[in-house]
Amino acid sequence: MKLLLIRHPRPSLDGKQYCYGQLNLGLAHHALDCVPSLQQDLADFGPAELFCSPLQRCTLLAEALGLPWRSDYRLMERHFGHWEGRAWRSLAAEQFDPWLANPWGFAPPGGESSLTLAQRLFDFLSDIKPNRAILITHAGIIRMLQSWFHNLKLADTSALEFGHASLITGDLMQARLALEEVINGHWFDRA
Repeated sequence: MKLLLIRHPRPSLDGKQYCYGQLNLGLAHHALDCVPSLQQDLADFGPAELFCSPLQRCTLLAEALGLPWRSDYRLMERHFGHWEGRAWRSLAAEQFDPWLANPWGFAPPGGESSLTLAQRLFDFLSDIKPNRAILITHAGIIRMLQSWFHNLKLADTSALEFGHASLITGDLMQARLALEEVINGHWFDRA
């Protein structure tokens, strides 16, 4: 069961400087210049169902690709609560200490934890039935899946870089099995 992940194109706000999580941002100028190349990549991948986060930085790409697609809220980026829209540098270093101490359980004020994100991602992957799926989603979702695809600790995935409009492949069944381990509490020693 093949899975193709596409990170959304560059949004109108710089994620290296600002925490934007689930803010519904538009795209940067020329962000959709990637479409012809992605269309060729999708043709090479072959027939698959296309699913998309409902945030417009993803749906604008889905529409531009010209393929049938379905939106699903469970593909949204992690909700960072009161941190969203703030400059990363405006957050005190000690605000990150609880996250480092408990990567699965910590939730920013008013936001969601990695475990909550894993649960909604597990629910989504359990509900879809295709042998091949394409997901237009966000770096947080991709990092979580990459931790399972490559047997990485969640904390180690923060160093992984995924360019905007980049493609990552994986195995859908492997993702489902790894998520089930997370939900059942067998993955937490890997925090």
